Amino acid sequence: MRIYFDNCCYNRPFDDQRQLRIRLESEAKLEIQAKILERKYELAWSYIIDFENELNSFDSRGIFMITDTEIKIKGFRILFESLGEVEAERFIALIMREPFDYTQWQRALLLEKSVAEISHAAMDLRQGDQAVKEYE
Repeated sequence: MRIYFDNCCYNRPFDDQRQLRIRLESEAKLEIQAKILERKYELAWSYIIDFENELNSFDSRGIFMITDTEIKIKGFRILFESLGEVEAERFIALIMREPFDYTQWQRALLLEKSVAEISHAAMDLRQGDQAVKEYE
């Protein structure tokens, strides 16, 4: 079976999970996503998703960001390379199951690093190095 997700589907797990409908839609999306990763379903893609994401890249202000698609691909690659398939899926499930405030989590994570360490990691990442390994 071929499945198509629009941008709303990709973003649903990041919406307010305290609302029942949003939580159920997020869980359904993640379940379908797991089936795609298991190759039980095939993911259909459309140029329009990339087009929509490109509209939000902030290029007009001189700020260059990668597309949502690129972030997802890199994020999954890092998760799966670092944790392996089973633990990566478990991590995603844990994040989605509990109420999660990314900003608070990130602040707590960064408290363990000095400003110089964070700056160095950011510069390395910008230059294409794998600064993510410094946080392991």
